[in-house]
Amino acid sequence: TLKAKALRRTPSTASAANLFSQSRRDDSVGDMLKLWEGQDEVGDDELQHLKLLDLASWFHGPGRGESEDISIWMRRGNVEQWVAHYWFRGATPEDLENKPERQELDILVNTLLASINLADLAPGFNPGVRCYRLCSDPLPACHR
Repeated sequence: TLKAKALRRTPSTASAANLFSQSRRDDSVGDMLKLWEGQDEVGDDELQHLKLLDLASWFHGPGRGESEDISIWMRRGNVEQWVAHYWFRGATPEDLENKPERQELDILVNTLLASINLADLAPGFNPGVRCYRLCSDPLPACHR
């Protein structure tokens, strides 16, 4: 029957993508869809934008600005805090002072910032911006 044929038919990649185009989506989702569909290659500018969006998505707080303006609101100390937490089992940059791991932290931060063209990110720390710490931040819960 016609109904059975319609149920067996799987949507094509293009029609599945049309479902997503009906609502506004983030740039990162659009770029990933392009890659999955194989229709376009992501250009260098788009890839750079995607990297900035990815880094910015790890931070929150009243001092956080737009992803495109990351060099205005982000400071090197914020990146150090994020990398230290995930690479050194919940440590802070202060925990690593006067230890061999501090040099490793500096190398990791330099490598990360260079890979996203933020090697000249301003030093210091923006206290209005915090990184998400998935394993140690409190998780608010309420009973249903």
